[in-house]
Amino acid sequence: MPAAVPSPATPLEVTDVHGLLCAIENTARAGRVPLVTAAHGQSADPVAIVADTVHFLMVLHGELPSVFDLVAQALPELTDPIASGAGAFAADREWLTRLVVLTGPRLDLTGISDAETTVRALRDALLTLATSSRDGCALGTLLTVFATWSDLVDALDTAGTLAFSARWPSRKSIWSAETLDTILTAAEALYAERPRARAIAFGAQQCGLLHQQLLELVSARAASRSI
Repeated sequence: MPAAVPSPATPLEVTDVHGLLCAIENTARAGRVPLVTAAHGQSADPVAIVADTVHFLMVLHGELPSVFDLVAQALPELTDPIASGAGAFAADREWLTRLVVLTGPRLDLTGISDAETTVRALRDALLTLATSSRDGCALGTLLTVFATWSDLVDALDTAGTLAFSARWPSRKSIWSAETLDTILTAAEALYAERPRARAIAFGAQQCGLLHQQLLELVSARAASRSI
């Protein structure tokens, strides 16, 4: 049985937006361990790890509205960078859709309904962050997506290439580092105000934890299969 969605963590206390960026990148790096382990051939069943990850990422992000649709409403001053990110995100979602076809037959259906319920709770949390009335929360959420999403799907791409060999369709990233810089600049301009800084940090941290929790679920399912 998958664990319930953990309670929100204590908000990060960082003095500047670049410290915040380092913190969320470190969290994301730690969360990607199951995929990195599979990519290095160190997991008992890398095919199942990849299949679970693809399936749960589609549960989290496959439906509309996307996180970009919602933050666009909250942050009209960032229309251009959000549009750039939305295009890259849409391309990745299309790639994930192709992967569902490839990995679906290898998905372990044991306990899948409970696992999907857990991931849908994560999606609800994500959409809540993106539409929060706290000034800065949506911006923090956006910052984490720009800072960590591409590395997450890169790790999935590497693991999938090992697990599925020539059948795996490699991803072509179109994410822009310049766009992340624009989001950082917007966050930096607000970070001197403590209430906004706390809201930005909260949105960023909680968004990062959602993908970490998703991959913890993948790991828990893998561990249950090895018993």
